[in-house]
Amino acid sequence: MDKRRGLLLLIALLAVTSILIFRTNGASNLPPLTNLAPGTDLRIQQNVDVNIVLVGFNGLVSPADILGQGILPHWNGVPKANGQGTFIGQRFDFHYNVIAAPQWFDDALFPFLRKIAQPQIPIPIFQGL
Repeated sequence: MDKRRGLLLLIALLAVTSILIFRTNGASNLPPLTNLAPGTDLRIQQNVDVNIVLVGFNGLVSPADILGQGILPHWNGVPKANGQGTFIGQRFDFHYNVIAAPQWFDDALFPFLRKIAQPQIPIPIFQGL
């Protein structure tokens, strides 16, 4: 009887030890949380490269004009679910690369568009328009 108790105690001790060892080893291999911090607000920020190609302006607008006027937003948040305001916790920072298409591209594109264009019936956007 004492041998059985000793064997049962030894098996229970080995089972508890193996569970504790696997739990600590498994948890230590996980990467640290980067976006979620319990008890604080969510913060996700992403840099977005935006390419803008100016087609058909014939030099009337240059990339420097577009960048200099400040009409392009530098960042954007995600709209709130209720539609009122912007959730800043998820933010996109925009980095613009503005170039003008070469003249040969304009010269080739617009005749091609005229060639393949087909008349379409107007699509009403709002009732009565």
